[in-house]
Amino acid sequence: MTPETFEIEIKDLTHKLIEMARDFSINKISDNCLYILSQINNDGSNNLNEIRKARIQSNEKKTPKRLNEITSDLFSIYSDLYDINLYVYKAKSNLTLIEIQYFRKSNLSQEYQIKVMNNKPMTHCKINIPYYAETNKEKFDINWEFGGLKHDWKMFWWKRNIRKELRKNVC
Repeated sequence: MTPETFEIEIKDLTHKLIEMARDFSINKISDNCLYILSQINNDGSNNLNEIRKARIQSNEKKTPKRLNEITSDLFSIYSDLYDINLYVYKAKSNLTLIEIQYFRKSNLSQEYQIKVMNNKPMTHCKINIPYYAETNKEKFDINWEFGGLKHDWKMFWWKRNIRKELRKNVC
């Protein structure tokens, strides 16, 4: 693996991610991309809302980079990469911010590190789907994690319907 082939691989993953995002979202998603890099920390927290808020706070402090800059950063730790996940972090009509999250082999248990030491990193394209979205039925705002009136309204009705279903099943 070379830095050039690694960059091509990330570019292909970006293209797949953008196509996936266009299938699921109502947003206009630009092919013009910048990237931010995040390390996945397995801190044991199970509260997804807190994890999401902390991730957003952390990412807002980062400066987006071009593909060649981000791939050189990633390639420098390539031998320690276990998993690489690409997400649409924020989509605007003229720019798409892609978050690349990575997990290091050195964060794995000693026994498992030995098993995967020579494996190349796994790669995934993922889209964060809001709780209220019924998969494949309704397109949603890809920027839902940042809130907004439409998201708050849909969350209100989703929570209301969940409470109604719970009451119905309890009685």
